[in-house]
Amino acid sequence: MKHVAELEQTAIRRVSAPGPERDWVRCVGRAPYFQTESGAAWAPVGHNEAITWPHLAPLYRRQDVASVDQHFAALKASGVTCLRLMLDYNQVRHRHLESRCGHFSPAMVRLWDDLIQLGERHDIRFLLTPFDTFFMARRWKTHPYAQATGGPCKSPRHMFTCADTRAAIINRLLFAT
Repeated sequence: MKHVAELEQTAIRRVSAPGPERDWVRCVGRAPYFQTESGAAWAPVGHNEAITWPHLAPLYRRQDVASVDQHFAALKASGVTCLRLMLDYNQVRHRHLESRCGHFSPAMVRLWDDLIQLGERHDIRFLLTPFDTFFMARRWKTHPYAQATGGPCKSPRHMFTCADTRAAIINRLLFAT
């Protein structure tokens, strides 16, 4: 498994921490709402998407970035402030963030770099789920973390009890952030 420092050197695009023009969103202390670090109110108006669904699929291998940009513009115009997405989508084989456990797919990293850039451009934030657990369970034989593909884990049931799998998940989350 590659170390995170090595992976950072191969990143296509580095995303810096938010600056004063785009600061972090946080829960307001003792209140049921959100605000940015600078005190501006923020409401999560969400939309579910998937990287294989028609509006985002053209981003894979940059087939049609302009159409995805138009989709983001339409979402923003409709009041959407955040998208719910999964880091990889197991329904199809080549949309895993990792091609093999610990080896990040350049095409998927590029897709995520482009998605983050579009989110920044249209002021849309992301709520990310690390795994597509539904299709991961159904297509376990092809998942990068499955022992059958060289991964550390016997089955989806052991994802969080297997020490090697937990280390792989930590590596994935460190890479993503």
